[in-house]
Amino acid sequence: MKNLKTLDDLLSLNYTVVVNKTDDIYFLSISELNIIVKDKKLDEAYKKLEIEKMDYFQNIISINAQSTVSEPESINKIVKSNISEIISYFYKISIAVIIILSLTIGTWLLIGPAVSHKVYSDIIQIPTKVIRTFNNRITTMPKSEFDKKTSELRKTIQTMKPIIDEFRILFIESDGIEQVDTVIVPIKNDE
Repeated sequence: MKNLKTLDDLLSLNYTVVVNKTDDIYFLSISELNIIVKDKKLDEAYKKLEIEKMDYFQNIISINAQSTVSEPESINKIVKSNISEIISYFYKISIAVIIILSLTIGTWLLIGPAVSHKVYSDIIQIPTKVIRTFNNRITTMPKSEFDKKTSELRKTIQTMKPIIDEFRILFIESDGIEQVDTVIVPIKNDE
């Protein structure tokens, strides 16, 4: 701490003043000096704080205890403290994420092959099951219902034809040859 002997030296120190308002009362404090004042008007509270600070320093000088006066905390020290807390927080979060990922990956490695084989085999069977179900419905369907469904399908296609024609240009290659996929639809025999 620098050599502070006079009242002017002590009053030249710039302390951070904390202002809190509760209801209609302002509380001003300087934590390094343990000084707190209150008033209904902010400017009056600040004047009281300056008087309290002066009285405090005069008492310190009267007992020759200037060396006990706490210097103001610099903003840089406060910012560095906050930054170190934030860095510490991110380290903790990173460690937690790494632990969770390790547990998840470890669990997947232990039970994953059995589950993934089951899931994969189920996914592969979906198209086969859909085709088989569709084919069973068509072959077991009575002729009257089959004709009715066929008629509804034709009406739907006729309704969609103008929309399909609009999109047809998207399937024309640059050389002018149209790309068309062949679709095979099973037709029930009249046996």
